[in-house]
Amino acid sequence: MIVSGLHPDVYTNTTLVHGFCKLGNLDMAINYFDEMSRRGLDPDCGAYTARIGADLCLGTSMPWDFYMDCPATRGNGNWNEALRLYGEMHAKGIQPDSCTYSLLFKQFGKDHEFHAVRCLEKDVLSS
Repeated sequence: MIVSGLHPDVYTNTTLVHGFCKLGNLDMAINYFDEMSRRGLDPDCGAYTARIGADLCLGTSMPWDFYMDCPATRGNGNWNEALRLYGEMHAKGIQPDSCTYSLLFKQFGKDHEFHAVRCLEKDVLSS
């Protein structure tokens, strides 16, 4: 795209993150997310949620709606990075939306991370 003079915006990069996740190419998904910041674009809630989903589904093949169907399990998903990004969203003043919370709640539950569910619940109720 850039070679032809087109410069992707946040929406385009987020779509690419989703697309590469769908194809199972998480390195490219993460690259496009990181590329936004390198180019001075501010990732929005959708971009962060896509990236968090990529980290939680590390090593899996994800459908387009991977938020709700991600089969991440302990040792497969990258929880540390997903939670770091969630914290980064807050630090930048980006309010997580229902997709972000649904993704995290579902995956915490699947991984039996009940303490994390309670902490996330407190966060949701305080926002």
